[in-house]
Amino acid sequence: ACIGADGDRNGGSPADLPRKEKREKGKGDERAKMKRMAMLILALMLTVLPVAALGEGESTVTVYGYGKTYVTLDTAVITFEISASAKTVQEARKQHDQKLEELYTTLESVGISKDQLQMSDSFLNTQYEFKFGKLERGVEQDEQSVGSEWKLTLPEKGMLEGTLDAILSANVVSGYTFTLESSGKQEAYQEALDLAMDYALQKAEFVAKTNSMKLGALRSLKEEEPVFGHTIRSETDELMDSTIVSATVEMVWELVK
Repeated sequence: ACIGADGDRNGGSPADLPRKEKREKGKGDERAKMKRMAMLILALMLTVLPVAALGEGESTVTVYGYGKTYVTLDTAVITFEISASAKTVQEARKQHDQKLEELYTTLESVGISKDQLQMSDSFLNTQYEFKFGKLERGVEQDEQSVGSEWKLTLPEKGMLEGTLDAILSANVVSGYTFTLESSGKQEAYQEALDLAMDYALQKAEFVAKTNSMKLGALRSLKEEEPVFGHTIRSETDELMDSTIVSATVEMVWELVK
């Protein structure tokens, strides 16, 4: 059985769970309420599947819970590439290292030390020249390319603009990207996870109650991959201040009389 559930720490909430009401004869509005209740219970009962694998007469219910919260984007991560090409590997590496030293000097001028840079990858390629769709291989035409990819994490989002200006002014970077991150996203995810589990439990309890049963043991709990929204810029081309962190869980509960 699959019942969805969701929760939002910032104003959203799941639909209120229906409550049983005593039927009063002769009241049309009461009959309408009971009709809506009956239709809801029928829909829910169709999603509760008795299973024989757990033992004769035993049943389970599977519910899903979704929770989300918002987290402030307070840090920034810049990734970029430095590369150089020459006839020999030694000359290409020399040019690459010179560009890197120039970048170190430029970043130090805005308060960024080279220890804050992390190299994520490096590469060495041979470049060939193509003529008329054919590969022309020769000593004069071949070039060796040496490059590296770097990651720079800024402790404050406000440092992003000045740091990017410095990197670009050095004129040694062949390409860059940046994203905004949060130093508190793990705590925010735990909050979203708690919400998801709470709402999934509420749904399971409701299904059990409408079937005149109770929840037994928790048979399984599955947690989907965390979702962290990564928004670089808004429609107004301004840096975003926050993003969504969400969690989804699947619970399988035993139903007992």
